[in-house]
Amino acid sequence: MQGFYQRKKLIGAICGGPALLGASGILKKVTYTASLTEADKDYQFVMDWGNKADHLLVVDKNVVTATGSNYIGFAEEVLRQLSVFPPELKDPLKYFVSRHYSSRLI
Repeated sequence: MQGFYQRKKLIGAICGGPALLGASGILKKVTYTASLTEADKDYQFVMDWGNKADHLLVVDKNVVTATGSNYIGFAEEVLRQLSVFPPELKDPLKYFVSRHYSSRLI
């Protein structure tokens, strides 16, 4: 993973995935976010908590990280970083977001 980082290849991690970045040492070099917290004792030795930002999505250098609940935003940002659609296109994945829920049983 360090090779990808050093060659400036896009790296993405969501939810608990940033723990893999931490284990490889990448989190010492970037600001990131994750669904993990300092209370998750199993990860305390691989995470660089000082670089963790309290945001749903963080892009720093060639690393994109997001909390698990922000999977649509994460996917959109990865696609933007890969130039799949133009930067000025607003809400390109809006189709996948449901704003109305029905609790009616049939």
